[in-house]
Amino acid sequence: MAWSWSLVALVLAMVSPSLEYIWERKDSFERNYYDRISQEWRFAKDKWNGDDPGYQKIPPRIETARKFMENFLDRDIKELDDGAKNIRRRSVGDNIFYDVVFVLDSSASVGVKDYKNGILALQTLITRAKEDTRYAGITFSTEANITFYFTDPLDAMKGLGGITYAPGMTNTQAALDICRTQLWLNKKSGFRRLSFKRILIVTDGQSNINMERTLYNAFQLKNMGIEIFVVAVGKYLRGIAEIVGLASSTDAHLYRVRNLRGLLEVVHLIPPWRLIHQQQRTWLANMFENVEDEFKYFSHAKQRHNTH
Repeated sequence: MAWSWSLVALVLAMVSPSLEYIWERKDSFERNYYDRISQEWRFAKDKWNGDDPGYQKIPPRIETARKFMENFLDRDIKELDDGAKNIRRRSVGDNIFYDVVFVLDSSASVGVKDYKNGILALQTLITRAKEDTRYAGITFSTEANITFYFTDPLDAMKGLGGITYAPGMTNTQAALDICRTQLWLNKKSGFRRLSFKRILIVTDGQSNINMERTLYNAFQLKNMGIEIFVVAVGKYLRGIAEIVGLASSTDAHLYRVRNLRGLLEVVHLIPPWRLIHQQQRTWLANMFENVEDEFKYFSHAKQRHNTH
């Protein structure tokens, strides 16, 4: 019996150092990253006050658009030479599909005008993603609510269009909690078991309700294998350490924009998904495509919806 306890002790000694890190490899996207929950807490509380200019800096819109394409949409820009555009799908295969939850901050600091820009930005982003992607939506201020469960792009655009601005405080942890318990752990929410699961949080600041649970709730989602992307909105963000800690990584999952109008402009720089194989269009022409893209997509999706 003594040898069995010795064996248990040996196994625990070998495993315990690895418990500090959650490592997830996604070979399809050739990206490895570490979710270090202990490090996130240290950054947020002890070692870093959020004044690091690297995270406060807002990069050029075209740089953020490329980052969105390569990481959130998993699309590559192979060449940008003399105004020419070559856009191809990444080598992920036709069997790769995504379920995405939009988590939108509607706290009082956002403002109703910019909030509408955020809604339009997410609707436009849907037209830039694969057409078989499914979406769910959560809004949060003082409270968090599911605005729509996982559905197709057309209904997701409608669901986003039906959201009303409800200003209040910033209860990020509640949004993350219902995201986990009512969407990802709820078999009736409409998510697909074999999908690549992602969350896109759009927020303009640090949480101020039960904030001690915010990073922990994010860690629980990451521990389920869900990627968390964060759009940090604002010229200068106090408490950006928490926002950085929400993201699955700082290089591929964290985005900075000055305001939600800026996010809309970033998304408009991304060519719609249907143009991926239309190499004859120039990058400049696609860059300045107007809002008609969304209406064209909406009409096309509606026709397909009616035929089923």
